[in-house]
Amino acid sequence: MIDTQVTAAPLADRSSDILIADDSVVERLMLEGLVTNWGYQVQVAQDGREAWALLQQANGPRLAVVDWVMPGITGAELCRRARSVAWDVPPYLVLTTARDRAADVVEGLRAGADDYVTKPYEARELRLRLEVGQELLRLRAAQEAQRHLVAARETAGAVCHEMNQPLQAISTWVEWLCLELPPDAPQLQMCREVLTQVDRLRHLTERLAHLSTYRTVDYLSGGAKILDLEASSLALETSPPPVVDQDP
Repeated sequence: MIDTQVTAAPLADRSSDILIADDSVVERLMLEGLVTNWGYQVQVAQDGREAWALLQQANGPRLAVVDWVMPGITGAELCRRARSVAWDVPPYLVLTTARDRAADVVEGLRAGADDYVTKPYEARELRLRLEVGQELLRLRAAQEAQRHLVAARETAGAVCHEMNQPLQAISTWVEWLCLELPPDAPQLQMCREVLTQVDRLRHLTERLAHLSTYRTVDYLSGGAKILDLEASSLALETSPPPVVDQDP
């Protein structure tokens, strides 16, 4: 029976990583100084293409302040591209511009911006808007982690169900064979090793049946990850898998 009390561990929190994209050196330096003092880890881009490349990185920033008018890719176009991607956690995009007409605001939001700030912006207002973005990113990450956890538990439940019956059959037949073999039979050692491996598999299914969080570890080069079974499972009250006595 799989425990229904679960906690989703948030995915990697990148809500303090911020991208500043502006083709004006003065604007970039001023904004970088502000957000650095507010505790953000800053990456900068001098045009839209560079900003888009940074956003697409595996561990790229998820909070971004992008200028509307930039060479290569405009801020509005960057927002449209970002909304066309199926992110695990979508970036939170704040579009900045000197345009302050209501029609411009509507256009920016329709392009996919989460927020819109007109220049020159007031520092306290910008800081508050970024804090709202941070909180929404944390909520999005927690929701995504919960979705991953539910999927992992459903898969684990199916695996446990399918494994338990053949494991029980293997264990029963090998135990019967151990009783039938003479004490000095060379096959007895192999049978005992099979029982040891069966117990290891049973312990694995117990871990799978008690997933409580969603945590991953790097598996192969290139960004591949797998479920960290030990870190994601509840501490079991049962003892570790027993080792079958190897002495005759």
